[in-house]
Amino acid sequence: MTQVIAVVGPFRSGTSCVAGMLHTLGVSMGKRFPPNAPVNAKGFFEAVHLRRICAWIYPNQRAQELAPAVGFDQRVQMLKQHIEFRTGDSNPLGVKHPDLCVMVPEMAEAWPGVKIVSVTRDLDAVVASMNQPGLFPRMPEEQRRSVASRMIATRDADIARLNAPCLCLNFADVLDDPQRTVDQLVAFAGISPTTEQTAAAVAFVDKSLCHFDLSEVTHG
Repeated sequence: MTQVIAVVGPFRSGTSCVAGMLHTLGVSMGKRFPPNAPVNAKGFFEAVHLRRICAWIYPNQRAQELAPAVGFDQRVQMLKQHIEFRTGDSNPLGVKHPDLCVMVPEMAEAWPGVKIVSVTRDLDAVVASMNQPGLFPRMPEEQRRSVASRMIATRDADIARLNAPCLCLNFADVLDDPQRTVDQLVAFAGISPTTEQTAAAVAFVDKSLCHFDLSEVTHG
């Protein structure tokens, strides 16, 4: 059976960085990714196939109240098909997408034994980063805050309720000590990367690319 490692967090919370570290360590996040962008210079690490599934399930993913377009059973089936589609890429396999915050029960049903890497970032920094040009056009700050808060609350409540295996990472700690984060990811995923992969995963973290660190966030 393919083990699934899901990197789960709202928009702009550091999940791309963590997913990139896992991918570098040999946990395939996919073979085809969306093009890099200035806001994610090293990539999003969201498999194109999974992105399409999430867009189908949640066509209005940036709305304050997410309403799935299909029922629970169909959501589970679509997630199952994604892993079947990628069988052979690696074991474990990695997945990452913001919408997974509100699909923890579906993941648990579709991918038995799924391990969740929960990434959290200071909410002020998340909201400020969401304000970058082209990301959330015309979305007021309070709505950005509401969307991110709801995704975090839903994720955390479902993980606790289902008692799902979870590694909780704070993005600030990832930036400050990438070696420790790599060690945590290796132990949690149960993998044995090469020395070269480990070094590359540590080097993958580039603090200069951290948009809107807390020191840059203004209030009021």
